[in-house]
Amino acid sequence: MDVLSLRKKFNLTREDLASMLHVSSMAIYRWEKRRTKPRLIALKGLERIEQELERKNKCQK
Repeated sequence: MDVLSLRKKFNLTREDLASMLHVSSMAIYRWEKRRTKPRLIALKGLERIEQELERKNKCQK
């Protein structure tokens, strides 16, 4: 999963996404720069967040 694309798609800051995943904004930065990879639990969280934001966007249209 491309964290940067996901973040930009939903117009989130690193801090916003970090808060949703209960990680640091530095962790988000490292994932975006591919210095480290998210753990499985974070990947599942990213998936859940993407689904929720997609659903929210569909409801607003």
